[in-house]
Amino acid sequence: MVVKIIHIDICRHAVVRQVAMETAYVAVKSEHASMLADRVPVVEADEALMLSFWSQSCAVLDLLFSGFLLPRPPSPPAAYRAALRLPDLFDFSVVDALRQQAFAFLVADMVARWMAMAFPERADGCRQLVAECKEHLRLLLNRRCLPPRGRRARKRMEIL
Repeated sequence: MVVKIIHIDICRHAVVRQVAMETAYVAVKSEHASMLADRVPVVEADEALMLSFWSQSCAVLDLLFSGFLLPRPPSPPAAYRAALRLPDLFDFSVVDALRQQAFAFLVADMVARWMAMAFPERADGCRQLVAECKEHLRLLLNRRCLPPRGRRARKRMEIL
């Protein structure tokens, strides 16, 4: 069996920026926007907490990739880096979608962790999104192409 390797690199700064945008949006669009304006959005003062959430979310992503993840030195805190060993029959047309979904998972997981503390009323919806991201990642990782048909199978098809 031939295996191929793909690399996933995600910048922590890009994820934290997206988390900040999403939490600010939730605060602005909430019924109690004036009350939540200081409590919900992620700001620079929350950097230490965001770093903790980042490492926790990366550990969960490692678990999701566990059957495919190649051994590696620990990723620096500024990025998530992983090399995945995928079987030859893996549908490589979904590699970009897999990378985008890994990014979306990290954002959703960090937002869910933040909302559990800052705005518990919205935490369940965020956890549901995390579960959907996990399921989508699993589906993408298990996507396979049909093996190419041999000569005999093609001849049989021509006869029919």
